[in-house]
Amino acid sequence: MDIKEFNNPGSIYRPAPFWSWNDKLDKEELKRQIDEMADKGWGGYFMHSRVGLVTGYLSPEWMEMIKACADEAKATHTYAWLYDEDKWPSGFAGGKVAEMDVSYRGCRLVLIKKDEITDNDKPLEKFKSEGQEYAICKRRYSMGKPWFNGACYVDLMNPEAVKAFIGCTHEEYKKYCSGYFGKEIPGIFTDEPCYLYEHGPEPTLPWSDYLPGYFKKLKGYNIEDHLKELFYDTDDYHKIRFDFFDAATRLFLESWTKQYYNWCCRNNMKMTGHFMAEDSLTYQMQWIGAAMPHYEFMHWPGIDKLGRHIEQLVTVKQVSSVADQLGKERSFSEVFGCIGQQVSFYHRKWIADWQAALGISFVNSHLSLYSMRGERKRDYPADLFYQQPWWKDERKFGDYIGRLCYTVSQGKRDVDILVIHPIGSVWSEYSPLHEKNGLSKEKGFYDLPFESLSKKLIARKLDFHYGDEIIMENHAKVENGKLIIGRHSYTTVIVPPSLTLRANTVRLLKEFAKEAGPQRLIFIKQYPDRIDGETSDIGMPDGIIKASSVDDAIGIVDGYYKDRVRITDTMANSNADKIICHKRISKDGETLFFANTDEKREINAEISLPGTRKPHILDLMSGEVYKTPVTYDEGRTLIRLKFYPAGSLLLLFPAHEIESHEALRFLDSGVMFGSFDKIVNVIDDWAVKPLEENVLPVNDVTLYLKGKCVVKDGPVTKVLHKYFYKAENGTPFKAEYKFEVLDIPEGDVFAAIEVA
Repeated sequence: MDIKEFNNPGSIYRPAPFWSWNDKLDKEELKRQIDEMADKGWGGYFMHSRVGLVTGYLSPEWMEMIKACADEAKATHTYAWLYDEDKWPSGFAGGKVAEMDVSYRGCRLVLIKKDEITDNDKPLEKFKSEGQEYAICKRRYSMGKPWFNGACYVDLMNPEAVKAFIGCTHEEYKKYCSGYFGKEIPGIFTDEPCYLYEHGPEPTLPWSDYLPGYFKKLKGYNIEDHLKELFYDTDDYHKIRFDFFDAATRLFLESWTKQYYNWCCRNNMKMTGHFMAEDSLTYQMQWIGAAMPHYEFMHWPGIDKLGRHIEQLVTVKQVSSVADQLGKERSFSEVFGCIGQQVSFYHRKWIADWQAALGISFVNSHLSLYSMRGERKRDYPADLFYQQPWWKDERKFGDYIGRLCYTVSQGKRDVDILVIHPIGSVWSEYSPLHEKNGLSKEKGFYDLPFESLSKKLIARKLDFHYGDEIIMENHAKVENGKLIIGRHSYTTVIVPPSLTLRANTVRLLKEFAKEAGPQRLIFIKQYPDRIDGETSDIGMPDGIIKASSVDDAIGIVDGYYKDRVRITDTMANSNADKIICHKRISKDGETLFFANTDEKREINAEISLPGTRKPHILDLMSGEVYKTPVTYDEGRTLIRLKFYPAGSLLLLFPAHEIESHEALRFLDSGVMFGSFDKIVNVIDDWAVKPLEENVLPVNDVTLYLKGKCVVKDGPVTKVLHKYFYKAENGTPFKAEYKFEVLDIPEGDVFAAIEVA
């Protein structure tokens, strides 16, 4: 921890937005906007083609704009990141890949009635069920999709299709911009690639022309002989489904992620971004198989976090676990999308603090609009850029995030508990036919208990990592009574409710129980009765703990870690569940970051730390260092304070003496020490003035097409999408906007009509 760097962190730690390139691009305007970002404490920008782009994507003119921004990055000490697609999801190269070869187009496995077979279907199996004839077909994606520029999404389990994508995207950037690689252009972002894009309404599974051959080589039998078991709960369907999703996940990993990652390694570029649907066990299985194995082959593995809430704990812990275990420089999050134009600094801080406490160390803000003309302004708001009235104050947020991300990038997270990730059990259970029952078994038996365990461990300040079984095949071992994954070791291992484990995992758990003692291995509710999806006795030694519930497991683990950080809600005299903690250890000492995840309630708290030490406060708002008001009791250090809603605190236990200011009573990050009386600032001389003209947006319209009224007084956005955009080019139209004025104001009155 370098205090000087903490005070003014480098650009690589500062937030970098998705910069929406969504109009006719102009070099001077691009440079002006970069200067705005740099002035407000942002460290870079992801140059992102989005809806409304007029300049040709990947055209020579586009490349000139990229180079101009890289030059301006050098001048402003910021970073110009590439984005790998025209919109998203990544892989179709603006439609080029699907046009190259029919086999590059995506496909899926569908279960349909025999009379529903189309020319786009290739039947792989036909059968009768309850008097009805059915077929399981390979269905190729159809061309002509507007989102894919008249093409369709592609098959990312096809390595030749991926090679084609890299050839017409990455290699094009290399041709024009390679001199910037690894410097002004540090890397490239991939956005929501997936092995299955088109879902339903028919029961659907991922498929590829490459999958049968890959499956046979990996598993030793033909998957085409067992397609019924993928849909119907018949015969040994658990084993077939485990093998199917295992093969599809690994093929996607080999074809897309490793090929992409290897290109980046050869060209001095960082691969970052995130995959589609990382959120829950069931969701990621349907779209990508499993999220965690991909993170091994990303330089800065990432996620996205949409919406104004903090519910996706599993998503964040998946990526930060792999990043911690395998020594990745940063954990990345695309965040603030879909939070609305009315978002405040307070809301962004609340979400960013929560993510940092769980291990995110790079903030990719969604979204900064190059242009707000027409429909562009409605692109998954908020627009976080110079168009906002609060923009002049953005520097404070840029500095805050820079200091926070710098702090949680230093040293190593202090974690001693491992939770085995149960994605394999969901693979073994899932059928698209279960969708009609809301996936009650997949979610009720595995997803929900897994999420509950994760949230309760964090609430009790029992920090943990997930252990992904595929990653554990190459990176896990047992040594000196600890289960080790990469650079982290664990003395407690928890297996959440699971149907199956991999043979390698069973071997590791047996070794761990033998060396660490069986009481340090905890199964919740049941022992898995399958290995690699196949019925088998896992044969655990005597003394292994079988907890009856998640709460029972939490109670057992809590007893193993009495000498840990504790936070008490002094008003309720109970554990402060809403305050979460992130502890890191480096050669320069220890840091503890606390975040109040309750956005509405203040918490009077007592932080109890083992030992009698003198922590310092690192003020994330100012960059200054302060002494901490503490007391001591029975060999522990106590700090009494009030956490305001979304408040945070960063403590440093330095390994050597550092200079610090006298303790403060109040920190702008949202905590107060000492007396808990409310502070009220009274300002006698004040005035209010408008920052801009008083404007009345007229949001309802009556639309006529070809002289006929198609909608009366409808919301503009709905009318545009439902009627106007679907009309043929050249269709005569009339739009009537009505509003009432009771009193004509004095002076000039203006009407503004947007032409876009």
